[in-house]
Amino acid sequence: MDFSRQQKLSFLSDEGQTALANSRVLVFGAGGLGCAALPYLVTSGIGNITVVDGDVIEAHNLHRQLLFRADDVGRYKAEQAVMALSSFNPNGNFTAINLFLADDDVFSLILEHDVVLDCTDDNGFSRVLNQAALRHETPVVFANASRMNGQLFTVSGAPDDACFVCVWGAESQLSDTCDGVGVLGPVPGVLGNLQAIETIKLLLAHDDAPALRNTLLNCDFMTHQYQRLTAVRDPNCAHHALANAPIHTTSHHKDSDPMQPPSASHAICADVYDKSLDEAIADGYTVVDICTVSERSQPLAVTHMAIEFDELVNDSDAHLDASQRYLLVCLSGKRSRGLQQWLKEQQGRENVSAFVGSLF
Repeated sequence: MDFSRQQKLSFLSDEGQTALANSRVLVFGAGGLGCAALPYLVTSGIGNITVVDGDVIEAHNLHRQLLFRADDVGRYKAEQAVMALSSFNPNGNFTAINLFLADDDVFSLILEHDVVLDCTDDNGFSRVLNQAALRHETPVVFANASRMNGQLFTVSGAPDDACFVCVWGAESQLSDTCDGVGVLGPVPGVLGNLQAIETIKLLLAHDDAPALRNTLLNCDFMTHQYQRLTAVRDPNCAHHALANAPIHTTSHHKDSDPMQPPSASHAICADVYDKSLDEAIADGYTVVDICTVSERSQPLAVTHMAIEFDELVNDSDAHLDASQRYLLVCLSGKRSRGLQQWLKEQQGRENVSAFVGSLF
């Protein structure tokens, strides 16, 4: 690949280009953000990229996830993304992981990479990556996008720098996502490109191209107003304090030991469940479909409850019994995971899991 045009830049010599070729980048999420960042990471010369996403491609993804085509619907995003990247650079080392990883696996995988991109737009998972960044002092480039807005923030991993939790707090909050409120297709594209630029600057570590540090970039694409806000290290930050604490896994793997039956008074279950729905029923779960009526193109093939997302947020007590275990399902897995985390952290419900497999 010919990099001559970018090598005219003062901060990108032959030595810098070699550094990019030898670098290792980890990307979580191959949606709107990831599909925008990944091609530019490859065509800038980054030679080793791992893409992690357990989600499959759906028709409503195509307007903003431009690595995919209509024929790809139903296939794994990570796998299809890597196939597309290989067409840009057949000599690159690109790996797809078609899974939603447990926290301990996330921490281990980060050790093998130089920079991480969080393209999940998932507050709960972002906090997992934040703790990993602080523990390993590995930079993570975060972004989010919804409606006509987006944000960019880099956690350097340095103990004296601000982190994700310093800025947004330690508890997951239900916030606007493209699943819930929509997004104009180019918006995650712009944010993903900004993530790629920051990643390249981090890898080059050149004085002529300083990466954002302790800075939150707010983007309003309706008015084209952009704000650079200074992020301050919180001396009471829970994640800085726990940077070296033990890691507790939150995923239930298919090859793990069967879960113990819940007690009669209070059921406890893993945050994430990735076996089949039939196995979930056999394991004692009550399946809860949180999709809206308009999203339910066909009924689930297993016995289930249909309770929309908003109903559970507004009055979970009316629907969920503390002595039962519940498995939340939605089309992509993102809303069910976000709602599961919110119910656990805001209401103390440990009897709810999120399903991360394919519904149909």
